[in-house]
Amino acid sequence: MKFTLLAVGALFLSMSAQATSLSLDFTSSGGVDTGDTGGAFGNVRTYTNDGVTVTVTAWGLTGHSDTTFQTANLGQYTGTNLGLGVCNQNEGKNCDSPTHQVDNAGANDFVLFQFSSIITSPITITITPYGTYDRDVTYYTGNAASGLNLSGDALSGLSGVGLNNVQNSDSTVSSSSRTVTLSVSGGVNSILFGAGVGGDANADYFKINGLTANVTAAPEPATTACVGAALIGLAALARRLNRRR
Repeated sequence: MKFTLLAVGALFLSMSAQATSLSLDFTSSGGVDTGDTGGAFGNVRTYTNDGVTVTVTAWGLTGHSDTTFQTANLGQYTGTNLGLGVCNQNEGKNCDSPTHQVDNAGANDFVLFQFSSIITSPITITITPYGTYDRDVTYYTGNAASGLNLSGDALSGLSGVGLNNVQNSDSTVSSSSRTVTLSVSGGVNSILFGAGVGGDANADYFKINGLTANVTAAPEPATTACVGAALIGLAALARRLNRRR
């Protein structure tokens, strides 16, 4: 009987830990843009895939040598200039090439991804420069409150809002795509991904083309209820058998 209880319990645990694959393509039209309010910076784009909602916002630092965040505009570009790009407040809302990319030429640009489910490794983000540029990146991962507002926060204070894992991933000057495999420990619900911070003298420019990750999927409520009822029934049966011995 102990073996039966253990087997059912193991089945329940394995079901609760099931993972599915999430894949997002930012090179074609898609995502819901809620726009901005009163002509201000700070639009929001949302994407849904396999039941997972991803909320995406853009942020920029207040200056080239500054470390304080302010709202920026997130664009999704199609045609020959594919992917997500950022126009920060120093560049203007409708900035043109090359500054409509994620860059650090004037002030560092970042894109914040927040997921409705916990994601786990392997997590990859693919980037492509529009032209020939350096492709260094800096990213932060962690678990943060949904709808995270970084306005007024500093780079040094990101751990205080749940983005406590910072990584730098350097590359070379090129016009080719690059896939960055994120270094993540455990599951996260937020990724802040931007052009390199404090790297070499070359300016970094790129569009964000896509993202892949594993998603930890909870079991369906009906399935959880059935397994739970089975465990309770088996436990009751085991007690009755023990009393007869």
